[in-house]
Amino acid sequence: MRVITDFDKNKITLEELQVFYKITSYLDLTKKVYELIEKGQIAPIKNSKLNGKKPALYQAYRIHRIGKDNSKLEEELSYQLLPMLDNDYYLRNMEAYRKDRLFVLQLNDYLKDKRDNLLDSVSCNERSFEIWGREKFLLREGGIRILKCNGEPYD
Repeated sequence: MRVITDFDKNKITLEELQVFYKITSYLDLTKKVYELIEKGQIAPIKNSKLNGKKPALYQAYRIHRIGKDNSKLEEELSYQLLPMLDNDYYLRNMEAYRKDRLFVLQLNDYLKDKRDNLLDSVSCNERSFEIWGREKFLLREGGIRILKCNGEPYD
């Protein structure tokens, strides 16, 4: 079953709606439009004018997209990560945090439990393996970006 939020634009015309849901009859189209309006998923664009049929429908609708609830992730960033990690970037870019979350948490755990290891000079690959369990992560797979996003300088 298709969901209107899967449509790639923010506005949808009656014709696009009919094609999107593969509706063949006008009566079925009106039922679908009324259902979507009732659920709050679309709203008519008043200046698109009515289509002149009975029952009359507006010719275009705005799709209402409901944002994701980020409260748990924001709480995690604000209260569960070490203060030495600068979380400002991720608080402003929650999608980036969703992608990097596992790696940020691994860095946080490393700093929490093994911060003293930073006093020893080791190669980038060794340090990468200590933190993320992957030798090449730091230099080739985004480790430098993770460090920079958390306010950690990389030299």
